[in-house]
Amino acid sequence: MEQLSRELRFEMSRAWRLKIPQMLLICYSLVTLCYMVTSGPWIAYVDNIPASMAWGFFPDPTYVDVDMIPLGANVLTICVAPLAHSLFFPMIALLVVGRLDGDRLFGKACQLSAGKGQEYAGILFIRGIVATIYVVGAFVLYSVAAAMAMMLCTPVQLSQIGEFAFRLLLCSSLCISFVIIASVAISLLGKGTFVLGTLLLANYLGFWIPHVVQAQMSWWMYICAPVYIDAYVVPTLQFSLASTLIAVAVAAVCLGVHRLRS
Repeated sequence: MEQLSRELRFEMSRAWRLKIPQMLLICYSLVTLCYMVTSGPWIAYVDNIPASMAWGFFPDPTYVDVDMIPLGANVLTICVAPLAHSLFFPMIALLVVGRLDGDRLFGKACQLSAGKGQEYAGILFIRGIVATIYVVGAFVLYSVAAAMAMMLCTPVQLSQIGEFAFRLLLCSSLCISFVIIASVAISLLGKGTFVLGTLLLANYLGFWIPHVVQAQMSWWMYICAPVYIDAYVVPTLQFSLASTLIAVAVAAVCLGVHRLRS
């Protein structure tokens, strides 16, 4: 446990030296500019089954469109607007995780660490933890800050604050699963264009064809839309858990194969 704690502190300090906080600050400054210049949905579509259900990302807390948002659901816009930046999360996460975990797990840099007695599984575990702390932590902090700024300018009820907090929890579970998948994929395969592009493309296809491609974006578009999400809570958590476990299982298989070969 002491060695694990020491390795975690080292990896956290390495992330600081790699200027990860500065990268996140720049990314979320650009996201803030996007919030400031928008007056409608960033990306959305209307599903006719059920009628007039709008899925997508709505950054304007005052946005109301009876053709897109079901009658009465407009009260949810203040709950989901601070979470609309989930649309950009895959890009931000891949930028940060690519910089943090770009050295392949079985490459020369990690072989040096393994030569000093550090297990490959421990290296991968620490990488996932640090990436999650930085990337998901920044997501949560920015969401809370955005919610506070918006709610100071718009009258809100306690139930709306609770709705925002609940949706933030669901979004965060999806964020964690995406970061773990990205960390495992980049650590094992490197940060090449094919790896990053595939992860990015799969997620955004999950928005356009969610019934064909299941990805975090498939569920963010429900959680971040001003509609009632009772039917999506359990599937969202199930997908987050299942995708994380699949990534962990793939990592375990790769580590096992490498151990047998070495």
